[in-house]
Amino acid sequence: LLIVVDDYFTMLANRNRALARMGPFLDSVLASGGDVMVVSAARRLRIEQSFTRDPESIRRALARTQQSGSAETVASDQRDFAGDAELAVAAADPRQTQPFEGVRTRARATADELLGQVRATIQMLETCVGALAGLEGRKVVLLISDGFPEAPGQQQLMTIAADPRLRRRRANPLADTDAGIVREDLARLARLANGNRVTFYTLRSFGLGTDADVEAAGPVAGDGMVDRDLARLLESGNVKAPLGYLATATGGRALLEGNGVAAFLESSLDDFRDYYALGWTRDVASKSDYARIRVRVRRPGLEVLYRKGHLSKPQDERDADVLRTALLLGGGANPAGIRIVADRALPFGDLRYRVPVLVPVEYRALGLVPEGDQYVGGFDLVVARIGASRSVLPIERYGFSVAVPRTVYESVARHEYPAMFTLVLDRGTNVLAVALRDDHGSELSIATVRIEIGRLAIAGHDGGG
Repeated sequence: LLIVVDDYFTMLANRNRALARMGPFLDSVLASGGDVMVVSAARRLRIEQSFTRDPESIRRALARTQQSGSAETVASDQRDFAGDAELAVAAADPRQTQPFEGVRTRARATADELLGQVRATIQMLETCVGALAGLEGRKVVLLISDGFPEAPGQQQLMTIAADPRLRRRRANPLADTDAGIVREDLARLARLANGNRVTFYTLRSFGLGTDADVEAAGPVAGDGMVDRDLARLLESGNVKAPLGYLATATGGRALLEGNGVAAFLESSLDDFRDYYALGWTRDVASKSDYARIRVRVRRPGLEVLYRKGHLSKPQDERDADVLRTALLLGGGANPAGIRIVADRALPFGDLRYRVPVLVPVEYRALGLVPEGDQYVGGFDLVVARIGASRSVLPIERYGFSVAVPRTVYESVARHEYPAMFTLVLDRGTNVLAVALRDDHGSELSIATVRIEIGRLAIAGHDGGG
């Protein structure tokens, strides 16, 4: 279970109300042998607690999340409320002299800014889903959020729509929103989640508020109660839609309104514990191939939760998933016992260094086959890394051919193949993960290492997974 706390689109009071009710649910997850991880997402992802089964560690992580108010959240709340108030006054005050198109331009600028924030949030969720790709078993993301708009800027543009001058122009303010862009991003995220066997459960923390909280949001500009109610109704659906879609498309559940958190979490627990696994056979994929899925039952009145698609991946993409997960979350099996040796850094331009990397691979760990007086075969080293800038860099692959004399291979002594490659790294902390994939399909072996490059250009120690 990965708990993602949306710190950008969630007001602090709402977020803390939701987190305060998580205790019994998490105790049940941990008691059933599940691992729990907590991350918060504002401008960037922050790991509050990596995967653990320790209840105290999880409680401390949630307590830190409740106590540490996000500057981005506070600034976003204040900016949105101030912007709405300003637009409301400008659009509704008949005495204002500013041209109407100026108000619309400012609303459009607000919508553009909001679109960037929404897309950044979806991208961070893609990072979470990608990090889970290489893990086995049932994988669930519990997203706690007030909701983010499917049509960014709709609230501001609806404020303008309440102005009678716009009605006379018969303009459609919602035509200016970017709902299509956000829907495409959400569809891509759902496909990625389904392909990586990740299910979303979404808990809209705004729904845990009271009537007083709703009244505190203030009225929407307009010349009648119908305008205010309609604008609120449309905006409520606007921010609920992405949360509902992610849960439905990946076979999860969504709590979008009301205070039924206990029942929602209990139903989620039932899903984790009791479920059917349906399978089918397909041709071996030579490239990524997404297939839509539809599951129907004959008994009336049953609710069917299932992911709406499946992504077949070739072996090299599956290897990359496992390696990237080991890089981001740690762990990874290492049956071949490989290790990484990096002990030199050669200057290469401004603040960059060439680092020779040695990965000794024991011959007996490879699937070599006899051919004359020698054993032959090959293997790939797949390399993933996080640079000094903390960005995840593209996967690299290095191939090696092996021909070892029979006498050497069959001796009792330990003999290793010195697989080497060179990386260009920046000064600072670099994290490296290397996977060994034998040509004959042996189990993947992964080792990781942290390489520190300082002023004296001395690289860090070796690591073994």
